Amino acid sequence: MALEARIPKPTVIHYLGELQCTGAVDLVGHLLLTDPNPAIRDAAASALGQIGTSEAVSYLLKVLETETHSAHLDSIHRALAQPRFLCELIEALPLTRPILTDIALLHQLRIFADGRVMPPNGPSLPCREAMQGLIS
Repeated sequence: MALEARIPKPTVIHYLGELQCTGAVDLVGHLLLTDPNPAIRDAAASALGQIGTSEAVSYLLKVLETETHSAHLDSIHRALAQPRFLCELIEALPLTRPILTDIALLHQLRIFADGRVMPPNGPSLPCREAMQGLIS
C-alpha cells in the first residue's frame, strides 16, 4: 500500500517564495487576496515579499486596501519592509505611510535633489517626485 505524502499548502507557498518563482506570482497573489485561511494568506504575503517583482509588490499593496486583521497586516508590512521596495512604497502614499513610518531604515535615508533615494549600504533608487509625500 503506497502512502500519499501531502505537503501543506503554506509550505508549498513558502518554497515558491524561497525559490523566487516569478511564474507563481499571480497564483500566490490570488491566494493572498482571496483565500479564507489566514495561514495561507500569511505564507502568500511572505512569498510575494521574497519573490520581489513589481507584480508581487502590486499584490501586496492591493491587499493593504482591504485587509483589516492586524496580524495579517503585520505579515504584509514585514513582506514590504525591504529597501528594494522603497520606491513602490513611496509611490503608493498615503496607503503605505504606516509601513514607512515603521521602517527604521527610513530614518537613515539619503535623499538627493534629483529624486534619488539611497538606503544605507545600498544603491540609490530613482523615486521621482513621490518623495514629496514623505517630506510633507
